[in-house]
Amino acid sequence: MDCILQRKGRRKPLRRQAEEAGLSLSNRTATAQSDTHSPSVLRQQAGLILLIALSLALSVSIAFHSTNPYATLESQYTDHLRHQRYAEEFLRRGLDIYSEPAGKLQRLIGEDDRTYIWPDVSYPYPLGALLVHLPAGVLRYQLGMDPLLVNRALILLYLAFGHLCAYLYVRAYMGQQKWGGYFIGLWVVGLFWLSMVLWSLNGQFESLPLLLVLLASLSYQRGRYDTALALVGGALLLKYQAILFAPLVLDMFWRQTGGRLQMALSRGIAILAGAVALDIVTTALSYRYVQMPDANLISYTSLLSTPLFPAAAPLLAALALTVSLAAYLMRRRQAALALNVMLTIPFLALLPQVQGWYLLWLFPLALFAAPAERDAVGFWALGLAYLIRQLPDPSFLSVLVLPRLP
Repeated sequence: MDCILQRKGRRKPLRRQAEEAGLSLSNRTATAQSDTHSPSVLRQQAGLILLIALSLALSVSIAFHSTNPYATLESQYTDHLRHQRYAEEFLRRGLDIYSEPAGKLQRLIGEDDRTYIWPDVSYPYPLGALLVHLPAGVLRYQLGMDPLLVNRALILLYLAFGHLCAYLYVRAYMGQQKWGGYFIGLWVVGLFWLSMVLWSLNGQFESLPLLLVLLASLSYQRGRYDTALALVGGALLLKYQAILFAPLVLDMFWRQTGGRLQMALSRGIAILAGAVALDIVTTALSYRYVQMPDANLISYTSLLSTPLFPAAAPLLAALALTVSLAAYLMRRRQAALALNVMLTIPFLALLPQVQGWYLLWLFPLALFAAPAERDAVGFWALGLAYLIRQLPDPSFLSVLVLPRLP
């Protein structure tokens, strides 16, 4: 009957279209996953695990060579201190930490430390970030544990999750291919790996939500859209930046519901809806206190202005690179990913704060692409990192060979 209807020009039901689209996406990645137990693949995986273990050992050694009381490489990064302080305050003051600026909280507590670097800004992270750091806040402020010990424990936690992210990213990106034959791929995974290690050492907990996003990309490629929606919802509870994947989330929802526009409640959709609702509440409470110093894409590029390299050049080059990639993805019938790529320019240009570690959020987009388009998305992420001068400086490795300061 379906054949007769198609011959008469009738369209297939929307549910069948969505199912076939998901099957097509799964088929495009089946070749890269069909021989996971071959000797060559097992040797690659063993080599990758060895590299990850060596990198983790090296990173831990660097962390213990830190000479500042915050346990970070550079003392200006104190976000992990803020999470501890606010997590402990959350037990006493509840959601007031979102509706009161940091300066007022500091006066009430009577402390003067690096926790409150912006006195006019309230806690700028979702509720999940508080819950993750709640044990550290209790250990430090209620049980009186040594602050340096608590800070180092957090850095080690970030590093452990960061290396798990690196393992998943390299394994998913490089697939079954021989690594030496893919120049762009090696640069992409290398930059992601190095950036993840560097920012984890500087007290940024990006590795936790990004791990959920990477797992979501793997579920997406396997057609497990409900699981992918739940994982993105978890990432959204940890960092607002997960909103960057909104077009892909809509695509997951479309595939999960079989093309029906009405809401079809499932585990993933329920978790995502709950995360969005909680983020709306915390954003609404802190809306009056989000006036941070401008550090977005526009302010970054204005600082790079030279007679031969005007301020608009990096922004225009980033826009041209993004539009070119989006057009290419549209031709390859990956409309959701193309729209997601286009969203990154206003995302980076309009947010009040875009720090170097935010660029880590661009790299998982390559894993949502089919293997044939993966290098194109990876090259685009590399290009944006270069254009706004956010390539990591590997000179931090020098702490291992230079004499330790007293």
